[in-house]
Amino acid sequence: MKQTRTVSVVVPTRDRPQFLDQALKSIRALEGSDLTFEILVGDNGSNHDATSTVTQAHGARHLIVATAGAGAARNAAMRAATGEFLAFLDDDDVWTEQHVRPHLQLFDAYPQIEAIFGQVVMTDPDLLPIASPIPDAVRPDGDHLKMMLDGYFPQIGATMLVSGYATPMVILTRPCWPTRTGTGNCVSRVAGMWSMSRCLASCFANDRQDPMMPWC
Repeated sequence: MKQTRTVSVVVPTRDRPQFLDQALKSIRALEGSDLTFEILVGDNGSNHDATSTVTQAHGARHLIVATAGAGAARNAAMRAATGEFLAFLDDDDVWTEQHVRPHLQLFDAYPQIEAIFGQVVMTDPDLLPIASPIPDAVRPDGDHLKMMLDGYFPQIGATMLVSGYATPMVILTRPCWPTRTGTGNCVSRVAGMWSMSRCLASCFANDRQDPMMPWC
């Protein structure tokens, strides 16, 4: 019998129940007999009742956080997480159906890998794509740490890691996370959470293969 995997999903929010509802709905849509989510909503807004209503509707855990900022909300949720893996989603973004399972397959195939990040798709407020997935390419020399130092940082909604690790190795995967433009996303949040200093390995969107890794 195939084991059901549990992934803890960290969702920071601040007074955006309509967006939060869409975000949580996109998480639950990926569940099946092989996969379940522990959703942890860190709320440092002012309208806790509205947030609680949405959170309860999706069977998520509502954590009220007194400290301002998305980082504090994420930290509170991460401390409460019990799943084998951690995943992230901001309240104004959504996951696509391609997310999570390919990441878990890579974790299983390469147990030395501690974190994986994928491409994201920028959209309008109606979630219609307005640009090609990013990053659109990897460096031909395979130096993906340099790619990040040049200005690209893993988007948090496309990132998964093994619970308990703080300094990840990283693989790039196919698009998995649409994000609305103009809603305050800050890619530097990822750099603030982990030190991207270890050896990076990548395979990217089915059109590049690192010597260390198989096709995504």
